[in-house]
Amino acid sequence: MINQLNNSCRNVRRLVMLSVVLIMAVTSGCSFRFSYDRDLEAQWQLMEIVSPDGNVREVTGRYYSFASRVVDLTSSGGAMIGGNMVYDKEAKLLTLNFPEKGSWLGMWGIEQSTPLTAVFEVETLDSHTLVLRKPDHTILKFRKF
Repeated sequence: MINQLNNSCRNVRRLVMLSVVLIMAVTSGCSFRFSYDRDLEAQWQLMEIVSPDGNVREVTGRYYSFASRVVDLTSSGGAMIGGNMVYDKEAKLLTLNFPEKGSWLGMWGIEQSTPLTAVFEVETLDSHTLVLRKPDHTILKFRKF
């Protein structure tokens, strides 16, 4: 009788240990990612910049990459600028904050200011197209890359 009780306790301990190991294995392989929007979080190619007076400037080799709370601006020449991103889906506002200012941000349609914060209204966002409007009515048009 005592042997059966000891065997039963060992089996319960083994089952508990196996359960704990299994739970740890499953959860350690998972990373919880809180996405703003599946359509937004991607790499986007800047196609054109439309100025408030209607002039259209076609752009080549400039990319925005959105992931979680980070934005990376890259060019085909290898330049990369990183910043922080806040996307308010309800208000359709995208705010980009960059640690440094520089006139080179104009290549991505962003004017320099201090601190360097660019706010955009998200006019169009779907699985293929992104259109952003700045407060001065400059429009940035992207395609998903």
